[in-house]
Amino acid sequence: MEHQIMLQDPARQESGQTKFEIFSSTQGILHVTEFYEIGAVAIKHGSCTVTLIRSRNTQSNATSVAVRFDYKDANNRKYFAILDADEIVSLDSALKYVWEHKPEMVRAAKTYTEVVYSSRGGFKAGLYISGSKEVGEYMVIGNQTVFFHSIEELRRIVDATLFKIEGFKSH
Repeated sequence: MEHQIMLQDPARQESGQTKFEIFSSTQGILHVTEFYEIGAVAIKHGSCTVTLIRSRNTQSNATSVAVRFDYKDANNRKYFAILDADEIVSLDSALKYVWEHKPEMVRAAKTYTEVVYSSRGGFKAGLYISGSKEVGEYMVIGNQTVFFHSIEELRRIVDATLFKIEGFKSH
């Protein structure tokens, strides 16, 4: 797999940079960046892989960690989103809440309803409930809506990411 941090995706310009992108783009400083493949999220169309990225500033020895979602659509166009390490825990909590309360949310919905987690870098995950109670679970990567069969797919990959981050702390 080709690894690039790609900090300037034009589709993300209005959403702002993540802490990781700011840390990694410091000019005049050598950074060592490691890429750890976490796995794939099963989606309805295209493919989505998840990579944990750790960057170290060689002058200060400071590190920054993020997770990168890479989405390739059915036409092989590529999109990505980056979440800072501090956002992974809140995403995990949000996904757990949605998973546990989805039946109640569907029953309570009186009109089209969205339940969405949003990151500072533009990544989104959640579900919609139509007026006829149809449910669609999705994430937004690089301004592209990506549907999956179950939000549990994303929870599985987020759990694996958190496990890997915990491994960094023990070293």
